[in-house]
Amino acid sequence: MIPMNPLKRACLTAVVGLLLLTPLWGADPAVYKSALQAGLSLYDDDKLDRAEAKFLEAERAATTDIQRAKARYHLGLIYYKEKKWGTALSSFETADKLDPRTTFTKNTAQYRQKLATIRANMSVGAKPGGAAARAPQTADALRGAVIKALLSENKGGLWDFAGLLNNDQKSAIQNRIHKAAKDSLYFYVVTVALKAGGRTLSLFTDQVFRERGFKKGEVLFVVSESGVYGKSADLANATLNASIQAARKAFMTSFGDGIAFLIGDLQDRVNRSRSKSATATLIIVLVILGVVGVIIFGIFSARKKKAEAFENKFAEAVKLESEILEQMDIARTKVNLGSDAHLKDLMRRTESRFDEAHNALEQLKAERSRMDVGRADAITGLLRGLLSDLEQLKSGEAPGSASFGAATYPSASGQPAATAESSNGNCFFCSNPVDSQTAERARITMGDQEQWALMCQYCADYRRRTGQMPKVLGRTYQGQSVHWKDDPTYTPPAQAQPMQQQSGFFGGGGGMGLFDLWMLSNIFSHSSHDRTIFVDRDSGSRGAGFSYDVDESRGRSAGSSYRHEASVDADERRAAPGMDFHSKDRS
Repeated sequence: MIPMNPLKRACLTAVVGLLLLTPLWGADPAVYKSALQAGLSLYDDDKLDRAEAKFLEAERAATTDIQRAKARYHLGLIYYKEKKWGTALSSFETADKLDPRTTFTKNTAQYRQKLATIRANMSVGAKPGGAAARAPQTADALRGAVIKALLSENKGGLWDFAGLLNNDQKSAIQNRIHKAAKDSLYFYVVTVALKAGGRTLSLFTDQVFRERGFKKGEVLFVVSESGVYGKSADLANATLNASIQAARKAFMTSFGDGIAFLIGDLQDRVNRSRSKSATATLIIVLVILGVVGVIIFGIFSARKKKAEAFENKFAEAVKLESEILEQMDIARTKVNLGSDAHLKDLMRRTESRFDEAHNALEQLKAERSRMDVGRADAITGLLRGLLSDLEQLKSGEAPGSASFGAATYPSASGQPAATAESSNGNCFFCSNPVDSQTAERARITMGDQEQWALMCQYCADYRRRTGQMPKVLGRTYQGQSVHWKDDPTYTPPAQAQPMQQQSGFFGGGGGMGLFDLWMLSNIFSHSSHDRTIFVDRDSGSRGAGFSYDVDESRGRSAGSSYRHEASVDADERRAAPGMDFHSKDRS
């Protein structure tokens, strides 16, 4: 062994170590992984320059041929997007040599298609898609041909004026267009090659859309190397832009993939929107039907309750009527066996009131479908009162109860029916004797109470002749002016005589002043604020203010009426409470 200088030996060792470490210089698995992930993220965001730098960094940091092949493949994708066909082909071929099994891509078929596209473009100068490139044209020169082509179809179609698509891509896009047409969504897709850029393409799209005249459900897409523009008659621009942005990645792969993705995405969006609209419409319809159902159910329930209440009242009235007929025979027999004329008169009135109730019940039966619960209740109340009255009459003695004859049936005008008649056997106004069965009656209202007032022939004739209520006979008793029936010393005439032959009528002679009228307030047992009685206005002095209505059934056509008013000073009107008089012929 030849001895070696120690210095030379040290230098030789350093050189050998350096040579051994050279292949590993810059290799770092962590840096490779980080750079590759960053490059992929930038590539997805279309930041190609920064993505290229990261993939080059990953290639330098790779420790195996498979890692270097993967980095070189992604560099080829960047160059493919930038249409740098030679650089892209070189990158893909390098990746193939480093990894012949092509584990650097998950879609080998798509990778092979890109290789074919690149080679075709390099050989014939075509655009991505494999078709022969066509020379750019001006917008004016191309617009007429595009509009003519669009007018030839009414269910959508594809026109590749720019030669951006190969036959396979055209077939795939046509299938998408036909599929969308089944959903009443018609796509018109046009590829163009314009000499100017995106601004011209936007104006071109607007002009074509306007001149061709698109309808609801039709969508126009114009595709060129500078961009994609869409227009629709009914879809919002925001919806179109959202689909175009979603298809951006697909357009980076190829125009055919981008157009097919764009059509499919927009169709999905429209179908989802239609589904939501249909759901909302269905919900609204269901809500409306529910509300209508509730209303109908409420009406039905209310009508059912009303029908039940009416039938119960009607059945009760029929039952009461049957009982009254039985009791009336008994009461009539007992009253007729006696000699009390007053009881006989009350019996006749009770029978008359029963006839009224019977007629009302028959009318209610004829109008049963109206289910008038109020009328049924009023008739039932009248029949109960009549049954109570008959019990008193059956005793054979004059009724002492104040409730006798109080049960009434509402009048047709809606006013309460008149209660028991005043001044039985004598005219309320002049005290002449009358036949209570044949005499006319005037219904007088005092406050909320009504009474039937008997009228003699003379008073009835006076009212028909003048249209005014008759004079009321007044008496002076214990220094006060009172109604004739409230003077116990007064004896009514035995025979009827005309009013002018009598004396003491209120308003006659010198007439009755306001103070005298106020003095009459004690003749009715009603509240102190409503106690005025009718006074004739023919006197010379001023009387208190009042009004009354007259309805005649004899001597005049039905429904004729008169209204008279007397005016007084304001101070006097306040001092004299008013009272309404209503008169009605009744035989």
